[in-house]
Amino acid sequence: QLFLLDVPQRWKTKADLKGKNIKLLIDTQSKLLDKYDKQELSTIMAVLKIVKATFNYFMDNTYIYSNPFNSLSKIQQKATTNKREFQPRELKSIFQYLVKNNRREDYNFLKFLLYTGLRRGEALTITCTDIDLEKFMIDIDGTKTKNAKRIAIIHQGLSHEMSYQMQGKSSNDYLFYNQNLTLKYRDEKVGNELNKVIKDVLGDTLKKVLDLHSLRKSFAQEIYLANVFDDLAVRTLMGHSTKNDVTDTHYLRGKRDYKILKEQIDKVDFSDYF
Repeated sequence: QLFLLDVPQRWKTKADLKGKNIKLLIDTQSKLLDKYDKQELSTIMAVLKIVKATFNYFMDNTYIYSNPFNSLSKIQQKATTNKREFQPRELKSIFQYLVKNNRREDYNFLKFLLYTGLRRGEALTITCTDIDLEKFMIDIDGTKTKNAKRIAIIHQGLSHEMSYQMQGKSSNDYLFYNQNLTLKYRDEKVGNELNKVIKDVLGDTLKKVLDLHSLRKSFAQEIYLANVFDDLAVRTLMGHSTKNDVTDTHYLRGKRDYKILKEQIDKVDFSDYF
């Protein structure tokens, strides 16, 4: 299980990994793997679920006496990664680098992730028609958790970037990286390029504990420390499931006061990162 956590996502499609011994690369902590995101926990659990079901079939039909995979403990989320949030000075240096090199869209995208807490893949699905500038809301497709109420509130600090990204685009155009590519390839391409920026600016050592997902962690900590949201609002903004919240699922039934959420998100101060 722990080995699978270190395997790069879709490693068989990576040109420079073809024919390579992945286990050997992981055991030797090869730098070749640094530029690739690791597999999601959900992917690994799905594989193990299939393996367990297969061996249960063998056991039920008396080919084996017991299923050794049934004794596996569930992987804890904390074991999936050693990644952490950005420190303000670290992210500030990245934004300064992007400004210096005239990488306007990259700058806007990273700032958008920081101010919304969206996952990279979620942010890349957004089209101009998903954005309601009157209500300051964004509808998100491709929600990771089906029981999550997924919505993004547009922080007042994003108004300039949103206007820039929407300028001259049609309703079906992507807000970011409006390229004629499949969503999967756009996601991978953007991830590789921006994670390389993190590595180039901060170096190999820090890149091992920081990636694009670290922006989501910084967002989570900022909205928590702002002390203006209750637990339900935090879960809503993070897109986390509320299926175990009886009040929300059975009584509120997912209803939210987005006007209040807008007032609250605008009180969160991200200025230390710039």
